[in-house]
Amino acid sequence: MGQKKQSGDAVYYDSSYLDAHLKYKDLALQRTQYSNEIYRVAGFCKYLSLALLAFGVFLLFLSAAYSALSEPVQAKNVTSRLEETVISPELERAVIQKAQEDSENVSAPNIKQTVTVFEQLEIDGKTVWTGFQFNPPYDNGLGEPVSTWCYTSFDVEGKTRRVDFFGGISGGGIAYNPANEDILTRAQFNKLKSGCTVK
Repeated sequence: MGQKKQSGDAVYYDSSYLDAHLKYKDLALQRTQYSNEIYRVAGFCKYLSLALLAFGVFLLFLSAAYSALSEPVQAKNVTSRLEETVISPELERAVIQKAQEDSENVSAPNIKQTVTVFEQLEIDGKTVWTGFQFNPPYDNGLGEPVSTWCYTSFDVEGKTRRVDFFGGISGGGIAYNPANEDILTRAQFNKLKSGCTVK
């Protein structure tokens, strides 16, 4: 019947089906990697083409704007002719007389605020300021001032020092202050004080 196998004989198996299966797996893996690369390149090309298209449209608009701005504008000569209106001397006199009558009938505005007026005079390079304060009513002009003051100012080490001649904070006439002798002598004080305006 059958023969017995001996233990010393080599056994050979047919592994061709296993080799074919591994080869097929390698090919499938290569195809997957290749298709992934194709999709990546295709996506990159798509975005690159969209960017180039947008850049081209931008350049097109830019060139259109440049050509529109670089063309010289030629103005057309427009001539219009106005008819002369002749006003008779009688009508002109009547209009002037009416305007004068209207201006005489206008009353002074009803101002209810205090008005301050400043006058200035330049003496030896220094400005002397005189201030006048007026209260309403102003029916006949400003009238007499209710308050008057006069002063000058000096710039000492970046700070402004005010020297009052009359009025000011203390009111009335102000005598020479020896504390100001570093900026003003008594003779200079009297000379600048002569620039104050009195109403």
